[in-house]
Amino acid sequence: MSHPGFEAVRTDVLALCNELGNGLSNGPGDEAGDEPGRMRPPATSLQELDAVRAELAAPFYVVVCGEFSRGKSSMLNALIERPGLFPVDTAITTSVVTELRWGERETATVVSGDGVLTEKEVPVDQVADFVTEQGNPGNRQRVRLVRLTAPIERLRHGLALVDTPGIGSLNVEHAMATYAFLSKADAVLFVGAADERMSAAELSYLKDAIDRCPTVITVLTKSDKLVDPGPAGEVSVARERIAQISGLAADEVHVVGVSARRKMTAIERGDPGRLRRSGFPELEELLWRRLAVTLGAERLHGALDVLHEVVTAMAAPVSNELAALAGDQTLHDTRARLEELQERAGRLASRTADWRQDLAAAFQVAVLPVQEHLDAGCEGLLADFLANVHVDRYLDDPHALVRKAAVTLVDVMQRAEAELRAAATGTAARTSEQTRLPLAVDVRLADRDEAVSLELAGGSDPNRDSGGRFMTLFNSAGIVGGIGASLGAIGGLLFPGVGAVAGVAATVIGNLVGLFMGFREYAERARLQRQERAELLIDEVLPLLRERVDSVRTIFTESVEATRESLLADFDARIAATQESLAGSIAALEELRSATELQRSSRHAELVIRQRRLRGIEDRLAAVRQRIGTFG
Repeated sequence: MSHPGFEAVRTDVLALCNELGNGLSNGPGDEAGDEPGRMRPPATSLQELDAVRAELAAPFYVVVCGEFSRGKSSMLNALIERPGLFPVDTAITTSVVTELRWGERETATVVSGDGVLTEKEVPVDQVADFVTEQGNPGNRQRVRLVRLTAPIERLRHGLALVDTPGIGSLNVEHAMATYAFLSKADAVLFVGAADERMSAAELSYLKDAIDRCPTVITVLTKSDKLVDPGPAGEVSVARERIAQISGLAADEVHVVGVSARRKMTAIERGDPGRLRRSGFPELEELLWRRLAVTLGAERLHGALDVLHEVVTAMAAPVSNELAALAGDQTLHDTRARLEELQERAGRLASRTADWRQDLAAAFQVAVLPVQEHLDAGCEGLLADFLANVHVDRYLDDPHALVRKAAVTLVDVMQRAEAELRAAATGTAARTSEQTRLPLAVDVRLADRDEAVSLELAGGSDPNRDSGGRFMTLFNSAGIVGGIGASLGAIGGLLFPGVGAVAGVAATVIGNLVGLFMGFREYAERARLQRQERAELLIDEVLPLLRERVDSVRTIFTESVEATRESLLADFDARIAATQESLAGSIAALEELRSATELQRSSRHAELVIRQRRLRGIEDRLAAVRQRIGTFG
């Protein structure tokens, strides 16, 4: 299933993308698509439309996590209606993150390695040899991720399920691998059991998830085992407890009780009543509704912002010609103005343009506090580790101290990523004003063709408060995706399309997890004296932790460079698009200079028709945008 409102709007937005990309007809009889007079977007706009299509086609990543023995695998099998795809044998322990998404055929790809990552396709029936503790003890094969595809109807509409290891406190590497994915998820399904109240550790993990992801749904499995007070009572209790630890109002906490056994029986018997009582229809409806009103709406708004900019670029030459047709003097003045703007655009495109140095300087200033926060976080992490190695609770449970350090490092990296993104967007906003050029002498699709005003390139849609084209593409279409990739410490493995730096970053936490695997052997030496335990923490774990901290700092430095280059590249593309539009307008005005009155009159009528077509597209964009508000 999917969210019908979201699917309908996404379909309409994609249709508008295709319509604009193919060029707009001038009216009846001009629908074949090969007429030279059709309105076509600039080449740079075509690239933006491709980016929009890719963004809207990207799946929603749903991370599934929870404690061991809560029925997570059974829940997943029932959700996708594929019994046995995820192993449910109680003796099998998942130890590696697994991604499952739609594909025309069943495939399995294993991503492994330290530093340099490799991928290999393996038979699907051999996946357990890589993702389970039994088949790959201690993850000795250094597997980072397993990607599965399958023609599962439940996934066709855009879900990608990410199955994570259990978060048991005795499996630090499992907990870390799961924890690191939280802020990269579009939604989290946290699995508990209806017949067993959530522990303090589970509630703490849930709070972390809620703090990091806009959509978190708690799924209570085994609801068919409850009679009194029943699933509704346990759902209510869980909701209240989660509300207390998260600070949310109870009606903002999403909890659903499900029964995998009940659903599979309902499917076998064709029993809709039993299916409804299984809780899975409610879970799917809630999941899609939450995805639609959060990330789905954000993606669609971003796409509409880009389409508005494409229409603006297409409208500029039309508006320029209409303005020029007011008379010979107007034509002369309009051309002179456009040539002046073209000259300024040429200066902006120069490698020695002031805005380049200003951008680099402003970005460097904005990055300084980010660097300071990163350094302070790293130093604080090491200091905290040293301060706690002799504390009784950590000597009794060394894994807790190791996990605390690892989680802190994840938080430091993710904070740096967020702050670097904010520094980039702030710098971009200032540079946008510095490089912004009037694109056209424009009538802004007004009813009176003789009305003249200046339309700024990159102006926002009047139906939405937007940061303009740059901010839209920065956040959604991924023109400067290297920014997110550079600090995507964990997401680099999970999410396609990220830059090369992410491959390096992705191993930081992976290696950090790996170093704890040997430490687990130590934990089993129960007779070690406390002093020996403390010395082992200092002598063996602390140096490796310092090594990971140094890696984080190196990655940050690389990320700053990648971000700056991405910013420059995007503004170069903007300036090139403006130059292309201005050149097209000037060429059209040159033709008008030698045109007869009859030809000018005919051209005026044609331009009015084009303008109406563009006005119609703008109206459709506004109507589609209004529909997004109905998803909730």
